[in-house]
Amino acid sequence: MLLLKYSNMQKRHQINIITAQPSENGFRAKTTKSFILGKEDKSYFPKYWKQKIIEWDDLEELYKTLEPYLKGTHPEAYYSCLMHGQFIPGTEDIYGNRRQNINIEDTPHNYLILDIETDSPEYEELCLDLTKVRHWMEATYPWITEDTGMILYQTASAGVLRTDGTEKHKQIRVRAIMEITSEIPLTESMRKHLLRPYMKLPGKDFHRHIDNATHQKARVFYMAPPLLTNTKRLINSDDICRLRKGKPIEFESLRDFDI
Repeated sequence: MLLLKYSNMQKRHQINIITAQPSENGFRAKTTKSFILGKEDKSYFPKYWKQKIIEWDDLEELYKTLEPYLKGTHPEAYYSCLMHGQFIPGTEDIYGNRRQNINIEDTPHNYLILDIETDSPEYEELCLDLTKVRHWMEATYPWITEDTGMILYQTASAGVLRTDGTEKHKQIRVRAIMEITSEIPLTESMRKHLLRPYMKLPGKDFHRHIDNATHQKARVFYMAPPLLTNTKRLINSDDICRLRKGKPIEFESLRDFDI
């Protein structure tokens, strides 16, 4: 099924934007983090989804699609997420698709979505400046160079001043979308294998910073900014996302590491 689907592609890549649908009682949950008085609100999570497969050739084309979602200006921004996998045809019901592993294809891709979170608050001087974060990534990951193309954006938890005693506004909390030169598109297990030296371990990890969401087919990536009630965020709309034109990651450079 996957081979047939990819043989019919008109462009080089596909990305899945899934949008929350109303539940049986008509309630439609939003898909971003919410903070009230500096504390994260544990709100409802969507039960049903509808997918929209976006085909794209380069990061510049993809950025034009994603930027309104990332800045919260798209009409569906606060109900939409990215997901690696695609819902299997025929698994939907009258309300939409359920986001369960059994319903989702392990769709292969020639790009990565890195979900980066540093547990240490020692990055206060650079975490809110995407240019500085980009330089930090080049210094931290040998397969990211000054020539690497990238869509880089702050996650919904970045830069939020909390009153719960944590200092997450001093941590790097970003996502980076980058193409990769692989002859075979990467599935979940292949992404997990390639990135294993850099994946965060359970609990606090001050040396590795890439979350497991990076490789999982059914994990969602929020796009919209957070919902804030009597809460301050140290990031304005002009600093939320950035496009850096460039080259894909060299597949062999990602494989060339010492464990």
